[in-house]
Amino acid sequence: MSLNVTRALASFFLSSLLLFLFPLNVLAQTECAEGETEITIEIVPDDWPGEISWTLLVDGNIISEGGSNSDVICVELDEEFPCFEFTIYDSYGDGLNSPGYYAIYMDGEEVGYGSGDYGYSDQVNFDCAPGTTCNNSIILNQPSEEGNMIDQPSDNYWYQFTPSSNGMYLFSSCETGCDTRLYIYEYCNMSNFEDDNTGTIYYDDNQGGCGDEAVLTALLEGGVTYWIRWASFEGCEEDWQWEHAYLGPPEGCTDPEACNYNPDAEVDNGTCIYPGDPNCTGPDLMVVEDAIVNSIYATVMEVSESDCYITEGCLNGFGDREIVRFTTHIKNIGDLDYYIGSPNNENNQFEWGDCHNHWHHNGYAKYDLFTLDGEYIPIGFKNGFCVMDLECSDGGTAQYGCSTMGISAHCGDIYGSGLSCQWIDVTDVPDGTYFLLVRANWEFIPDALGRDETNYSNNYAAVCVNFDRSMGSLEVDVYNDCEPFYDCEGTLYGQAFVDCNGDCNGTALVGDLDNNGAQEYTDAVAYVEGILGNDITAAPCTDIDQDENITVTDAALMSRCQFWNEAHEHPDSSGVHDKCDLPVTEIINMYDTVHFKIGNIDWDQGFVDVHVLNPNCRVVGYQLEFSGIEISQAISLADVVSYPIEPSFVPGGNEVIGLSYEGESMMKFYEWTPLLRLYWINVENEVCISSVEDVVNDDYHNTLINIEDACVSEINDLDMVQNHVIVIPNPMTTSTTLSFHNPSRESMILQIIDAQGKLVRVEQTSGNTHVVEKGSLSTGAYFFRLTGTHSTPHTGRFDIK
Repeated sequence: MSLNVTRALASFFLSSLLLFLFPLNVLAQTECAEGETEITIEIVPDDWPGEISWTLLVDGNIISEGGSNSDVICVELDEEFPCFEFTIYDSYGDGLNSPGYYAIYMDGEEVGYGSGDYGYSDQVNFDCAPGTTCNNSIILNQPSEEGNMIDQPSDNYWYQFTPSSNGMYLFSSCETGCDTRLYIYEYCNMSNFEDDNTGTIYYDDNQGGCGDEAVLTALLEGGVTYWIRWASFEGCEEDWQWEHAYLGPPEGCTDPEACNYNPDAEVDNGTCIYPGDPNCTGPDLMVVEDAIVNSIYATVMEVSESDCYITEGCLNGFGDREIVRFTTHIKNIGDLDYYIGSPNNENNQFEWGDCHNHWHHNGYAKYDLFTLDGEYIPIGFKNGFCVMDLECSDGGTAQYGCSTMGISAHCGDIYGSGLSCQWIDVTDVPDGTYFLLVRANWEFIPDALGRDETNYSNNYAAVCVNFDRSMGSLEVDVYNDCEPFYDCEGTLYGQAFVDCNGDCNGTALVGDLDNNGAQEYTDAVAYVEGILGNDITAAPCTDIDQDENITVTDAALMSRCQFWNEAHEHPDSSGVHDKCDLPVTEIINMYDTVHFKIGNIDWDQGFVDVHVLNPNCRVVGYQLEFSGIEISQAISLADVVSYPIEPSFVPGGNEVIGLSYEGESMMKFYEWTPLLRLYWINVENEVCISSVEDVVNDDYHNTLINIEDACVSEINDLDMVQNHVIVIPNPMTTSTTLSFHNPSRESMILQIIDAQGKLVRVEQTSGNTHVVEKGSLSTGAYFFRLTGTHSTPHTGRFDIK
């Protein structure tokens, strides 16, 4: 492929201006040369343009890229379907907030559009050959009951299918004689799809029952669009076909009183059985130990700031992580289905995953690590995005997928070792021998229809593993001669744990400082008060992040726990959450740095201002320590609307903690911004930020910390004079005049904040003086902030008597 790329930026600027003045459905044409294709990338950024970047590729090569800027590219190509790939990135992971959006036009016609929370990236493919991406998928018609044979023209091909009615649909490549793989999705976003079953609602790779070929019988909903992807690997040297058939409506027992009631069945097939019948037993889940033993291996994974794995609980840190991968195979050897149903906020078997914006089944699998003596090592997590029938080798009939989850009787689900989160993170685990425990339905809950399992003693598999780094990299081996361990109640590989006080199945909760059996708001406040009063020591019941120190991070984690318990509005608010599963592993985000400095000091009015620079993350909490000052009052100055906190301190002390108890976080600041004003009782000649103990971002991880201009003295503070605001008279009765440095006479915004941190007035000013009228303001203390485009923010205080 040959291509020639040029730009028409000047013409695009004019077009953008015309569009602003005279909105049209199609962008005005720019001046690309005859025979060139014009591609317009229109970016309307949100309030955080610095988070945006984008690339445009052809055949894997970048032909254009940018940030929050729009662009027009003129491309000359010699292929009919060059297949452009546009990807827009958001470094914070929340997409483009309204009114921001992106749009892509090709020769004036819209070929892509996106807005809202699409996470860290969104992707659009256009002008591609039919079937090469989900955006260019081939539409399938409703198949006959006899089956339609579909030609597969390439190794990787996409189709789009909208069933005319609910039913069971067959997709089969059996008898093709080559290795094929089948993927079924319910949405189209190429950036989310891999060669494994990530994002699928149905998937088959050698589990369907016809060797290397793939076959699935899927329950699909009428009127819903699905994207079908067929891929071939080895042995498919010639064109091949696959079968697509309608097998009729879903059948089963339709009587809710029956033991084997199937809520998805539309036709009763006469199979209902009732209590008292010997076949009215139940499901029985078991974990296949051989699947773990035969698949386990160690590898290293690089974790970037955009990965969801830490938020989802799959990893315990950033950077290079040592992980041990393995396959989990859960079979239902019972005579009745284990029915889970559809993810929604009425089904308490699911919890919502914020990072990937999808549901997790709460009880699918749990991966834990123990010493040979049975001591729990808190590095494990719970896994369970989608539970489905992937194999029915014991004679069952597959019927469940990601839209309606479950495991049919005599079928099984398989999470292959190559899938995301199919591992444990052992980066911080020393070399030695351990037990890996994989549990299914470890809380022994009945299925969504109330059916209990017939046997819970087989809901786990225990594998003895040895970790060895003596040769430089992590090696993992399986040992077969390890002595099994028993829990504190004497149960083999049981789940009875000692609590943080050392009592078997004790009731003590980590973080419950008042020992009343609840993790609540008063505990979060007690953490802050205890830190400032030096009244809490690190212990198993108090050290929430297990770093052997009690800091604002422990307080923040308890605050998050109580907030989710009491006030969190969320898709799964009627279900479950894990925010109170404490303790947790301390996580430091190496990609987030928060900077602090002494920004201003007024020796006459008796205060010092601390400024903050946090371009990488929002901030939930901070803990600062000072020298040369005894604090009398602490006022929060930054982002008082979305972060309306009251900093905590001890009068006469030198430490301040800022923390939200209601899930709020301070916005990102890309320039130095006033964070905190401290008034003093006593002060020395030099005031310093002596240390920053911890900063907590909105993922409740610690950030890196940098202190600049840590100290200021009466001798060296002349450089701050230009940022000083003179207030006369102060206190005032009817009005006061602010005098400040503004050499360019730029327009500035004045925000007035009351003593409770509430924004009470916004005014606009220019010049270097501004009169504030009392107006409706009541008696008391007020703080103000003057901001402009080209100047450092000014802050101050006035009083009304």
